[in-house]
Amino acid sequence: MLASDFWEEFIIVRMRRWAAADFLLTSVGLATIGLAPTASAQGAAPYAPTYSQLPTFPFGNAMSTCGPTSSTGTRSNAPIVAITLTSNNAGCWMTGSDGGVFTHGDAPFYGSMGGKALSAPIVGMTATANDHGYWLVAADGGIFSFGDAKFHGSMGGKALNASIVGMALDPATGGYWEVASDGGVFSFDAPFHGSMARGPQPNPITAIAASSDGGGYLLMPTDPTVEPGVPGRSGFDLARQEWVGDGTLACYQENAPLRQGAQYLLIGESVDGGNTSGYPAAIKAFEQLDTLPETNNTPAQNAERVRDTHTLNAFFGTNTGGTCA
Repeated sequence: MLASDFWEEFIIVRMRRWAAADFLLTSVGLATIGLAPTASAQGAAPYAPTYSQLPTFPFGNAMSTCGPTSSTGTRSNAPIVAITLTSNNAGCWMTGSDGGVFTHGDAPFYGSMGGKALSAPIVGMTATANDHGYWLVAADGGIFSFGDAKFHGSMGGKALNASIVGMALDPATGGYWEVASDGGVFSFDAPFHGSMARGPQPNPITAIAASSDGGGYLLMPTDPTVEPGVPGRSGFDLARQEWVGDGTLACYQENAPLRQGAQYLLIGESVDGGNTSGYPAAIKAFEQLDTLPETNNTPAQNAERVRDTHTLNAFFGTNTGGTCA
């Protein structure tokens, strides 16, 4: 297999884990948890975000205080669509689809597009290497620079086959890449390493992550997107798939589907039709299972696992429990 063929196959695999030490995911879009923008036929017509803010799940030394309310108590007027950590992980910026920017920890505020007219909603952001500025990118490819972030060009005003969904900083040149939902990559003062632009993807691309030296990047596809009214694509249906799949995994592999299942139900609670009164209890069960240790559980923790497993099986009409049960 050629190296190019290997990477082509690699980037379209449903990615749950990857080497964070080697790649810098400088901006995480909420599309990566099931909020994929709708690809347009031509010209990247803006999509309409319909989902409210979702929680963040910190790991390692990442902050736990990033949320839709800023350090000063200001709350977003539009859905949060991207989050960017400071270089020391002691702060973060978040941006809404209206271009509002919210700071946490040691992340300085350099300005925003909040309250200003936009041709397309904001879909991503990334910060400069020294944390002294940041860029916002819109679904039509427009770039907005703040602080010492330099404008290197954009796809704004140019014909696109699919909406832009994110961007990444090239740490080597200070330029950046934009990525579209069809896998198209656009380089601005950054080297072009290839793309997946061959038409609509089975699972749309939702993020781009640059290598730590700027010598490459990963394109990250989404898990299946919640699509109200589409058979098998409701928040309930997708969460059920995660729960059933969780039952086939080893203990150390269970966390990702548990978190993903909770996210699908969080979205479904707002957009699924019918009775969603049971969603909060199921979300809580997913989250509690996620917090349990992989091994050496106490009797109380074992009892908790049994209760949560029963709750989810009753909710989904299944009979599974994972290899940890």
